[in-house]
Amino acid sequence: LAGQTSARGDVDRFAGAYREVIQGLNDTLVAVVSPLELALDCMESFSNGLLPKKSDRALPGDYDRIRLSSNTLVDVMSRRAKDMDRLLEAITAGDLSARADSTAYSGLNAKVIEGLNQVIAQVALPVHEVARVLDQVAERDLTARVTGEFAGEFAGMKQALNIALDNLDLRLCQVAAGADQVASASAQIGDGSQVLSQVASEQASSLEEVSSSLQEMASMADQNASNAREARSLSESARGSTRKGTDRVAHLADAMGRIKVSSDDTAKILKTIDEIAFQTNLLALNAAVEAARAGDAGKGFAVVAEEVRSLAMRSAEAAKTTAALIEESVRNAEEGVSIQAEVLKDLEEIRADVDRVTDVVAEIAAASEQQSLGVQQVNQAVEQMNHLTQQNAANSEESASASEELASQAEEMLGLVAAFRLSQSAKASGGRHPGHGSNLPSGWDTGTQRLVSGPRRREQDGPGIPDRRSPWN
Repeated sequence: LAGQTSARGDVDRFAGAYREVIQGLNDTLVAVVSPLELALDCMESFSNGLLPKKSDRALPGDYDRIRLSSNTLVDVMSRRAKDMDRLLEAITAGDLSARADSTAYSGLNAKVIEGLNQVIAQVALPVHEVARVLDQVAERDLTARVTGEFAGEFAGMKQALNIALDNLDLRLCQVAAGADQVASASAQIGDGSQVLSQVASEQASSLEEVSSSLQEMASMADQNASNAREARSLSESARGSTRKGTDRVAHLADAMGRIKVSSDDTAKILKTIDEIAFQTNLLALNAAVEAARAGDAGKGFAVVAEEVRSLAMRSAEAAKTTAALIEESVRNAEEGVSIQAEVLKDLEEIRADVDRVTDVVAEIAAASEQQSLGVQQVNQAVEQMNHLTQQNAANSEESASASEELASQAEEMLGLVAAFRLSQSAKASGGRHPGHGSNLPSGWDTGTQRLVSGPRRREQDGPGIPDRRSPWN
């Protein structure tokens, strides 16, 4: 009565029929307590999360019903555990179509299995809806949205995914608009760069011609400067030679004067010789007269007198000839003195002119050197301009190439964006999604999802310059 099912009677204290009675009572307790212990072991195993083993030992009478019920409970719990493990494994593997057969159970077990199936179905519904939307997005269809009604965190997942798709849809519209504008701007930049490159190339060609002409001018200026320096040197040399010639002509004049004086003195001497010859001739005549008077005694003296007379006549003749020559020499000397005076005057004028030419040539040489230096500086400046112009032309060509590459990338981007199907909400609202404040640019064609008109332009920006106030530049 106290629930102490392990209590037994002490058969050794009794004998005979009393012993049999106590033994029978003990056996009865064993028969009654054995199925209770079997049921207790089964419930303790279940309460500890263990699956007990089925009992194969048959019990007598109605007691075996407890064993059979325990075995049936073990079978049901084992089958339910296997079904739940299978479902959990399927969920873990991502298979949300797995279900357990609730008709194989009854009562609460059927409700447990059915509840587990419903939980899986409730989890699979938003997952399948999200998978459907993601499949459409994978096919570049950005019009897909999660439309089912969900609660709790599933509703938050739905809202987050729809907002993400709205943002992606809007940004792709903006990317398309920006790519179209980039393509247009890059085309304008390319055209401008091509024009600038052509102009720079023409300017570089002109500068090369100018540089070549300047180099020729520089060479000519250097040659002129060299010639001017040489002319200056020659004029200096001519000045010195002129001075020397003038001095020598002056010396010549002095010599001519002295020659004239000497000729005059010689003429006087010849006059004296002529007088001596005349006197000698007279003496010879007198001697001849005296010899004739002397007769034969004076014949020898007459011969000598004749010879003396002949010599006197010859001396007189030679004196006359020499006098004539000296007179002619004097006349020539006087004429030479006159010519020398004129030559000296001309040399003085030539000397003055040479001095003036020397000064002018010196000025020309200095100016030529300055001109050569100036031409060299101009040539260096033109060469630097030519280098900068060629660099600008190269930069323009690089800019044109870069703009073409940019246009190509923009077209490629437009092609990528065109592969997506954008939402009708973005088209209908002009690019404004519900719950967002961003707008598509003006000129957006809602039918073709392309920009049909470029960004606004201001006149002061010049042609081809986007409006800096637009957020789409």
